[in-house]
Amino acid sequence: MLDSRWEQLADILVNYSTSTGPGERVLITMMETDTWPLARAVHSAVIKVGAHPHIEFQSTLLQRDLMQGGDPEQFDSAHELQQKGMQWADVYIGLRGAANPHELNGIKPERITAFRKSLGKVSALRTEKTRWVLVRVPNAAFAQQAELSTDEMMEFFFDATLLDWQEESKRYDAIREFMQTTEEVRIVGTGTDLSFKTTGRKYLIDDGHINMPGGEIYTAP
Repeated sequence: MLDSRWEQLADILVNYSTSTGPGERVLITMMETDTWPLARAVHSAVIKVGAHPHIEFQSTLLQRDLMQGGDPEQFDSAHELQQKGMQWADVYIGLRGAANPHELNGIKPERITAFRKSLGKVSALRTEKTRWVLVRVPNAAFAQQAELSTDEMMEFFFDATLLDWQEESKRYDAIREFMQTTEEVRIVGTGTDLSFKTTGRKYLIDDGHINMPGGEIYTAP
């Protein structure tokens, strides 16, 4: 039986994060097998709203094989179908997982760069053509990095994602408006007294529409 928390999160991703509607085409990427419970729940939630889901599987191990033994032409060929998927989709939901966060160790940096350059074409289409959200689904390896048990990691994850995101968005927006009127930031601590001007900066909020969980209020030069 599927954990009901996956179903609750899927409902948020489909109905809040991406506002998926009837007749829309939804591309769901599951990265690694650990994302399957959420992928299945999202698939069901998409069907429930009358949209058309399609699931694709990816793996860092497969990417490693390609980076290690392939060439730029093969990189582009591998990503060609993904590009067509982004052109097909109205909505993209990416479920990210990784069995080993250091899986690409030992691959020559220039090969990683060439692969990511090719993959960038897919990302560009995603941002241009779709409404999208990305979720980093935790697993045992992720919990180990955080020095938590797997159960503790999952509880932490669900506590951060299963929120009333409409209310969270209002809260973040109020903070954003305050920061938008601020002209100077001062950070004071032990051995620290740092001030900088923020006049003219535009602040944005990450309220669960692009990343889940959200929670950032940010700006850039």
